[in-house]
Amino acid sequence: TTSQCRVGNFYSRTNDFTRADSILNIALADATARENLRLKSLALNSIGDELRIQNQYDTAIAVLHQARVLAISVGDRKRHASCLNAIGEAYRSQTKFDSATKYFNEGLQVAAAINDKDRMTKCLSGLGSIYRTQNNGPKALDYMQQALVIARSIKDRRGESVALGSIGGLYFQEDDFDRARQYFDSSMVIAQELKDNTRIIYCQLTIGAGYEQDSLFADAEKSYRGAYDLA
Repeated sequence: TTSQCRVGNFYSRTNDFTRADSILNIALADATARENLRLKSLALNSIGDELRIQNQYDTAIAVLHQARVLAISVGDRKRHASCLNAIGEAYRSQTKFDSATKYFNEGLQVAAAINDKDRMTKCLSGLGSIYRTQNNGPKALDYMQQALVIARSIKDRRGESVALGSIGGLYFQEDDFDRARQYFDSSMVIAQELKDNTRIIYCQLTIGAGYEQDSLFADAEKSYRGAYDLA
């Protein structure tokens, strides 16, 4: 079941939802038949993430709560933290920031108690994104920098790329385009290593917008063209 969930999660991240749905539901059925609550929680967590990626937020939240309850029942605090973070992300995507903040903070607390730095990074990044959206720059930067430090400490290159891009986005929002470009360039270098085209496109489009606002149109066109070629 663990291997099935990993494969299913991969297909979710690559937007192959037909394969993801098939594999993850097989994993759930297997865990249910074996009456293994820990593996059932894992499968439900993965299915909830898949639904969230597809923007089916209400259904995702309901499934993630099922996974969370099971995780608590078997004392799986790592899975509990994962579910809380995913619920926070679902609420954040719906701009329900009070609920998102609640679950991110709960997830951060659970993750910190077991020194789960991966989940800590994700919850910190989520909180930083919320405060950025609410134009609370200093608080957003604090959370984003914490996420960056932790991601680097555990050599989480994807998390590092996300944190760098988030900080770049914050500086872009504050019209500090030079500093924003530095962070986006760093984020993009890692994204290229990981072949994360979605993040590369995001960075190039935002860099292009910065160049355009600075009336550097040739540079803007180059960045936009780079994003277009990958899309």
